[in-house]
Amino acid sequence: MTQPNSAKCQICDRVLSVHERAVGATCRLPQCKHIALRRELATQAKVKADLVAKVHRYRDFVFRERKCRQECPDAVILPANTRAIQSLQGKRIRLFRDRLMRQISVAMVMRYKVRALSRKQQVNEEHESNSSTIVASACATCQGDCCAQGEEHAFIQPETILRYMKIFPDLRPIEILAKYMACLPAKTYTGSCVYHGQKGCGLPREMRASLCNDYQCGELNGLCHHVGNSSCSTVFLVSVKHGKIVRGSLIDSDTGESRWKSSSIEKSSLMSVESPGSTETKSRKQG
Repeated sequence: MTQPNSAKCQICDRVLSVHERAVGATCRLPQCKHIALRRELATQAKVKADLVAKVHRYRDFVFRERKCRQECPDAVILPANTRAIQSLQGKRIRLFRDRLMRQISVAMVMRYKVRALSRKQQVNEEHESNSSTIVASACATCQGDCCAQGEEHAFIQPETILRYMKIFPDLRPIEILAKYMACLPAKTYTGSCVYHGQKGCGLPREMRASLCNDYQCGELNGLCHHVGNSSCSTVFLVSVKHGKIVRGSLIDSDTGESRWKSSSIEKSSLMSVESPGSTETKSRKQG
């Protein structure tokens, strides 16, 4: 007998079995799963289109308010770090220090076994290009959403310590530990890497893990591709979290330097971009 509150397939309205309820909202029939997938993809496409439209309205608002010529029609969407800043807790410092001491110990053993580091692990400080400046500007707009994965380890491995020891061969293990501990910011983002502070990473590049130096998220790769294939002199960057605009910046495509950036989106800005007709309505009222 069918229970009055039994869950039903959202496509064919057939009562779902226990197993079907556990894995989704559709029955096991292929045609129902196919229809549900098409609906989900259509919903995702609409959400993305709405976000892009909102970002374009914000871009237009910024250009209009700044009374500057809109030199580039495109806007690049980036992730956004929205975590709160708090004092770095002693428990996190101890966890990091204990792990770092183990990595240094392993590195000291490896030092006598490994005579050369792979070229991939080298940090080339002499090479500076506009792309690296563009990446820095983009990361400053995002403010390190990916850094949360660093937690209390910061991705530091024995290979990281070995590379640092090659740069400074006279440092003793205790001195290496002290230098890493001295770089810890007094305040960091909640639930993020112990080195993730308001000014970015607390470590200089030669002390960071290779992953931190080399990693680029999909959005950042997309930005680099966009700049390399665009004739526009500027790129408008917008960081977004859960469909909401958090920060924006305008960078020079040639130098990668920032021409304008906002620390947060003003209330009037949000009101003007939240819905397509809000700006037009405001203009009619003023008229």
